Amino acid sequence: MNEDEQQDTSTYAGDTASPGHQLSTAREAKGISLETVSESTGISRKVLEALEANEWDKLDAPVYVRGYLRKYARMLGLDQEALVSSYEASALPRDPELHSYVSEHLPSNRNVRWLLPVTALIIVVVLVLMGLWSWRHFHTSARNVQAPASAVSAMMALTDATPAHATASTGAGLAPPQVTVKQSTASETAAKLHLHMHLDQPSWVEVYGPDNKRLYYNLAAAGANLDFHADKGAFRVFLGNADGVQIEVNGKKFQIPASDFSGQKARFEVDADTGAPSAGTGT
Repeated sequence: MNEDEQQDTSTYAGDTASPGHQLSTAREAKGISLETVSESTGISRKVLEALEANEWDKLDAPVYVRGYLRKYARMLGLDQEALVSSYEASALPRDPELHSYVSEHLPSNRNVRWLLPVTALIIVVVLVLMGLWSWRHFHTSARNVQAPASAVSAMMALTDATPAHATASTGAGLAPPQVTVKQSTASETAAKLHLHMHLDQPSWVEVYGPDNKRLYYNLAAAGANLDFHADKGAFRVFLGNADGVQIEVNGKKFQIPASDFSGQKARFEVDADTGAPSAGTGT
């Protein structure tokens, strides 16, 4: 054994049961140098010396030390887990002072027994408040959302009856509402395209302008009059109850082409050239 090996072994701990002594004894018995162990395991010579000398304070955290010990023991043919257990028993003793402090300062079961019901009560209150907020938010949003055209069209397809509140302008009761919608601020007389709709029955109405701008999107009541003006381009129209709507384009009655119908629904376009004299709306 060379001088370096003699110097190394002179620093070993005297405890024959220690992990370091077990490693050094097994290594010497096999006639293996620290350099050979280092090359084989990838553990630096400095770490190997600290392991054999039981100098745990010079090494990394315990989790790394356990890894070093297992790798070293595997090379020497030692029991890895027994060596690690020996390290934990000698280098990581239980701290009685810490155990005593924890036992004395942690609250007893009597002191924490009230935490469970109080915590449960707080959770219940929070859930109730969240439920109330969600309910209010949902119903507020529902009042502000208009019915989709598909739903209204389905309703129109199921019944041909006119709602009881919709009365003719010459009959008794409330007069039908008069609604006028303008596409722009341009003068009506200067506009090249004028679309007028009079509703004999309630209908879902969608009207889009020349720039695909949505001009109207709502359920119009019976008796309503809708007017749209544009200087150029065309209007795209969807009606949920087309048979109940009279249409005029530039003062001329307009008949919806039969090909634009789907049941009582109709989807079509009108421009300045589509208006033509007609007996009424399409069927």
